[in-house]
Amino acid sequence: MPSLLRRLFFPQAAAQEEAEALLASSPTAESVFALLKKRTQEDAAVRLIAASADAPCKEALARWHAWLEQEWATRQAKRIDQLRREAQAYFTGGQSTASSPRSELRSLPGLGNVTFVDFRSNEERRIEQDAHAGRPLGTAFDGLVAEVMAIGRSAEYTVLPEKMTAAYDTEGRHKRVYEIGRLLDAAGGMKLMQAAAYRVRFAGCDGRDLDRCWDGIGKWRQ
Repeated sequence: MPSLLRRLFFPQAAAQEEAEALLASSPTAESVFALLKKRTQEDAAVRLIAASADAPCKEALARWHAWLEQEWATRQAKRIDQLRREAQAYFTGGQSTASSPRSELRSLPGLGNVTFVDFRSNEERRIEQDAHAGRPLGTAFDGLVAEVMAIGRSAEYTVLPEKMTAAYDTEGRHKRVYEIGRLLDAAGGMKLMQAAAYRVRFAGCDGRDLDRCWDGIGKWRQ
């Protein structure tokens, strides 16, 4: 099969063959590092190199892990910057809102004349209303919220120890959902997290479970 077609339709096999050929040629650390960067997404090549006891492979692996961390940090910084710009445009682009909470009697839909005192600020009420209306906030924000929703439809945000898998950290929190919570907090704090949480709840996902997953991030509490 031509090499181009093999790379397109069988990337893992192609990566493994490329790694095998390189390892058989007494490679330098630089050439192994170049292959690792090229084949970052192909586990077959990475596993072959990681299994090698040769010094160039060990050196290249160490450099590759450092490079991955730097790439991850760069991507996170870009996401936070875009989220921060989206949050600033959203929170300053709406109507003027009160910064301090006030009490308000409101009827609860479907519960007749039952009322409660709403001590939330006008700003939080706006956040809830926009979430209920499905108002887009920004490309980066909307994408992350959609990811949290998708996870919530197929898995739990937190699990007990007996149900723990590789997707969860040692505290039983879904790693990706927790990471998204930290991104939102870094970019817009509590308000941006609230904007996401309201959207998740209105989508039918478990809001209380999300509360538990994000508990302790910034000012977020259950």
